[in-house]
Amino acid sequence: MPRFKEIEINGETLPISFGMGTLLRYCRTVNIKFDAFASNIQDHLENPDALEQLVFAGFVQGHRMARKQMNIEVEDVLTVDVLTYSKYVQLIADGINGEGGNPEAAVTAPGKKQPLKKAKA
Repeated sequence: MPRFKEIEINGETLPISFGMGTLLRYCRTVNIKFDAFASNIQDHLENPDALEQLVFAGFVQGHRMARKQMNIEVEDVLTVDVLTYSKYVQLIADGINGEGGNPEAAVTAPGKKQPLKKAKA
């Protein structure tokens, strides 16, 4: 079941997700293979440009999952206070480690579950 978190930035609550879809989106954006990213995660988290792109990919994926119009630009991502910055890093770490963090804090993406279709004989 897809899940995203919500984070408050400048008084606005925005959906964000750091699951596999976000990580793959990030790798496509910066044109690297996933295994190169996975073996050097720390380098990406310490590089402000890379972190900006990774967090933006998280917002893109979160908005997609929440089925919300996105009104944030990539340049807005790091124009936040230190506390929000540390929240980004924690959300990324939780997503990479496969931990959902606090399950009560996660929001299930809206939509109906579709019944499985039977295979044609």
